[in-house]
Amino acid sequence: MNDNDLEQLESQSDERITGLSAKVQVLKNITGKIGDEIRAGNSLLDTMNNQFGDTGSILGRTMHNFKVMAEKESGATMCYLIFFIVVMVIICYYWFFK
Repeated sequence: MNDNDLEQLESQSDERITGLSAKVQVLKNITGKIGDEIRAGNSLLDTMNNQFGDTGSILGRTMHNFKVMAEKESGATMCYLIFFIVVMVIICYYWFFK
């Protein structure tokens, strides 16, 4: 091989390296953006987990209070409360779906 052929091969090699470098940079940018999305998603999941935990504790306290009330109140009061809730559900059903 002569010097001209070697220069041509080196030039082609440099062009390919430049093309590969550009592709590597694009892949690096894409993986960076994927990492950002993953971090944002994990942050959202953590926030939702905390909110669900808070909601669970509120519902737990409410159920505890309801049980205490049910134990202290007479059976007639509970029947009136359940009757009222059933009537309200029926009224809401007819109001929304009829």
